[in-house]
Amino acid sequence: MLSACTYLILFNSARKDSESRGFFGGDMARITVEDCQERVDNRFLLVQMAIKRVRQYREGYEALIDSRNKEVVTALREIAAGKVMPDDPTYYRPLPEGAVLEED
Repeated sequence: MLSACTYLILFNSARKDSESRGFFGGDMARITVEDCQERVDNRFLLVQMAIKRVRQYREGYEALIDSRNKEVVTALREIAAGKVMPDDPTYYRPLPEGAVLEED
């Protein structure tokens, strides 16, 4: 069993080795929670929205954006792009006029 310290060292060394080619050799998703928080103010709500969207994919719903990433990353991309919005509009901040979401 690895201690937390050993795990952290292994994780960081793997991350440094894979910066140019993605974590563990795959394509790395270029989306962060901070990107999504520019649209949705509440982290708890953001997680709930992403979970709901992943469940919708698994029920057969189509993605609203083109993405080759895993379901959760696609859900976060949709939220950051403003394609998925919370039920309560007070938590939503629209994209500024003329702004475009960066793609990887």
